[in-house]
Amino acid sequence: MEKIIIKEFNNKFILNKEFYDKIGRIGKIDKDYIILEPEEVLYCIKKGWIKLEGINNFLDFIKKYKNILNMKKFYVFEDLRNKGYYLDIENDSIILYADYKKEKVLYYVYPIYENEFLYIKDILNFMDSRNLNKILLAIIDIENDIVYYEINKLFL
Repeated sequence: MEKIIIKEFNNKFILNKEFYDKIGRIGKIDKDYIILEPEEVLYCIKKGWIKLEGINNFLDFIKKYKNILNMKKFYVFEDLRNKGYYLDIENDSIILYADYKKEKVLYYVYPIYENEFLYIKDILNFMDSRNLNKILLAIIDIENDIVYYEINKLFL
């Protein structure tokens, strides 16, 4: 398969809508285009599906876009996609859907490194800001292995 060429404009990555199925239904459709987050682009580059001008491999992408790339989100995105889930990236979280149609949200996934401090108020604020009653906490260890914990009730 020939690699699909994407374009970068103001740290947003776009390609024609016709390629949505060819890149595994990654990204958000906006009129005639698919808009990809940097972590989604890195995943597609690593898989060999797309090409970005001036970028020869995923390490080049990391070097060039390190200021906008969130590796926590990338590691979790990659892990869940490789397990067959359909996802979107939204601000500081990842949305995990029931199927490829992306109509029913199963979880909002909150990524964190194992050596980071996590305060209960941060989890509560995250859940309250999205009116959620459950989330999936993704804890990334030093070897980038991920353990998932469902948090569905918090009582203080």
